[in-house]
Amino acid sequence: MYVSEAKRQVFGLVDIDMIAGPTELVIIANRYSDPKFIVADLRAQAEHSGGLAILITNSKSLAKEVKAMSDGINGFIVLTKNLEQAVDVANKIAPEHLEILVQDGRRLVKA
Repeated sequence: MYVSEAKRQVFGLVDIDMIAGPTELVIIANRYSDPKFIVADLRAQAEHSGGLAILITNSKSLAKEVKAMSDGINGFIVLTKNLEQAVDVANKIAPEHLEILVQDGRRLVKA
């Protein structure tokens, strides 16, 4: 939010890359994912005014941990039956930014 405002104030006086608008981040994670890393990335998304952060996971325990640590973050946690369903949900959202934080992420990516 602060970076966007600073860029807005100097736009036209100096060259800037662009004034970024709202963006969305989707993280696919499972029980092997580190909740501290997930929350850090979700918080980083929160610095974009109007940004949205979404965790998609098949782990109830991870969802509970992340929820407990993520006060004030604009977003959602989606619980799925398995990681394949998580990928389907992420594809429907079609986010600007996608992180796959699972033990074997290549298994989820179709060539």
